[in-house]
Amino acid sequence: MTVVGFGKNRAGRNDPEVLIVHDPAERAERKNYYPRITALRHGTLIDNDPNPHDTARPANSALSISGDVVLKPGADFGIIEGAYRLEL
Repeated sequence: MTVVGFGKNRAGRNDPEVLIVHDPAERAERKNYYPRITALRHGTLIDNDPNPHDTARPANSALSISGDVVLKPGADFGIIEGAYRLEL
């Protein structure tokens, strides 16, 4: 996903917890979504990848993405693992 804006929901109303993201995946129909971003306060993040070197880590302060966004089937929400900002 690529962040293309922030601070407004799909209806155009101000909402500081909304990112406007473009999802190029076919399952997402290659369009913009307006998910809510919230910081997790507790819990543990565990990678389901079978790599034996993976370790659990605290979820405190990790960012979750939910609401108006297409996630993998069965997921309650997504986790934002990283972001880049490019200035020219």
